[in-house]
Amino acid sequence: MPIQAMAYIPFSYDPNHPFLSNEFQVQMDEISNSQISTANHWEMLVDAKPSLKKRIEMIQNARKMILLSTFLFHNHFDPLSQSIAELLIEKHKQGVEVYIIMDYSMSYIDPVLFKRLEMSGIHLTYFNPILSNDPYPFGVFWHEKLVITDHMQAVLGGQNLYDEDYPYIPFDLLKWTDTDLYVEGPVVLDISNHFLETWESLTGEKIEYGDRSLRDLSPEKNFPKNKCRFVYNKAHTGDKYLTQAYLHYIENATHSIIWQGNNLFLNETFTQALIQAQQRGVEVILMTNSFVTSWWQAFWYFYHAFFGNRPFKNTGVEVRLYTEKFNHSKIFYADGVVTSIGSANHDIYSLENDTESTLISYDRNFNASVHEKLMYDLKTTVSAF
Repeated sequence: MPIQAMAYIPFSYDPNHPFLSNEFQVQMDEISNSQISTANHWEMLVDAKPSLKKRIEMIQNARKMILLSTFLFHNHFDPLSQSIAELLIEKHKQGVEVYIIMDYSMSYIDPVLFKRLEMSGIHLTYFNPILSNDPYPFGVFWHEKLVITDHMQAVLGGQNLYDEDYPYIPFDLLKWTDTDLYVEGPVVLDISNHFLETWESLTGEKIEYGDRSLRDLSPEKNFPKNKCRFVYNKAHTGDKYLTQAYLHYIENATHSIIWQGNNLFLNETFTQALIQAQQRGVEVILMTNSFVTSWWQAFWYFYHAFFGNRPFKNTGVEVRLYTEKFNHSKIFYADGVVTSIGSANHDIYSLENDTESTLISYDRNFNASVHEKLMYDLKTTVSAF
């Protein structure tokens, strides 16, 4: 059924919602292994070019350190990715320390690029290296996407380090959209800590912070007293903090859940939690790609497109399929008081296996803008059933 036939979900924000209570937040501290951070600023970056240009701007302005985590990075026929690679090398020559973590399984796409980065002196380590002692060889992947500069600024979300106007297929045959976040404020230090701790656990090398005074938290920034959390799953340790956080929100939502991802294939626990939420009166909408938007993807997309949707048939849970663009965004929304933008899809890979990260917002104004984005995307969907 087209979106016009569905009840539009209005935005609402209850400042007395249980999610915002001290009791619930204490639970979240433990469940998600995170702490509330205040006085932050963030901006939504829709589509590849705005996100890549923001990353380039950050790298250009970096003074001490650049931390980069990605699943994919290649610069074949891609001016923006080429600019990032050249900038990283130039910043290293200027004395800026550059550290990169990426999944080895994807480095083969552009092996010359990574050899060049390594030869330039950039610090680079791989997850899932061949012939390693990795306890999860190619069973889990490094799927998070982060760029952090000087522990002051960060971009995170679904966008990899290439322009998703895909260079191998004519643009009129493949239309792609994505969503990232640009972040400033104290929460960036939480994101940096995650990267630095992960680097040490993968390499045994401890990265020194350098000059902490680079964290500019001066009053003239005038950031609002909004609240957020940075939450992650660690593939190499089995810690699933993001998974636990999402499940806790689903189990306690009171009126609406909208979950957007590019690949719907949930385990039994999440499937039942969503169905039970719908049964207690919560409107549940899951948005994902259709054959029309993902025809060029690997065969398992089509397997998931059928079997991932089936558990929700005749349950009241709405599964909505994109019809206009391949939508790579990963957004979780619950009751208007919680939104999350990051790298995690609603599938078993993100929730059970892979390294993922996200920023969870409790800010009314930002959540309203996320709601508007979700309603815009919902207009381009049809029912799966």
